[in-house]
Amino acid sequence: ATGLLYLERPALLTGEYYHTLEVSPDAASPRWSSDNRYASYTIGGGRIAHIVAVETDSVRTVARIDGVGLVLSPDGAHAAYFSVRETPELRAARVTADSLLRANEFRAFSQQRQAILRLERQLARVRLRTIATGQERELEVPDVAKSGLAFSPDGRVLYFIGAARGDHAHFLHLRLRQHGH
Repeated sequence: ATGLLYLERPALLTGEYYHTLEVSPDAASPRWSSDNRYASYTIGGGRIAHIVAVETDSVRTVARIDGVGLVLSPDGAHAAYFSVRETPELRAARVTADSLLRANEFRAFSQQRQAILRLERQLARVRLRTIATGQERELEVPDVAKSGLAFSPDGRVLYFIGAARGDHAHFLHLRLRQHGH
């Protein structure tokens, strides 16, 4: 029993003492629902989100979402995210950014990346997904650049930051219906 103590302390420091389960080799930005039933993570530079059901000794993929900024509702019933419409202007901006990066033009690349982010925020649509059924709907929002989704603690309101072209950002909200959200 004493020998086990000598193995246990180093294992605690290195993380080897705990049971771990690899969900994805390249996952980033993990988030948990408040009830701990679901978690989400992103891959592909944050452009693709995965929602997984967290079970006793395993995780089960529930959804793969092409979108950004995914948030889970406090009760774990819904996920909200931004879906970005691909346009010729956005595609051309990305091609330009790739060319600048390959040419090691880092300052110009950074500026182009900022232009892409502004364009993506303007094109973004807010989507709400019911996790259990997989049903999704687009929420009606003002025509503003959008960022920063967050649910209220009771899950009845979805907040986001919105800014009209050339205007300062404003804190906006969408009141969600109580039944069926």
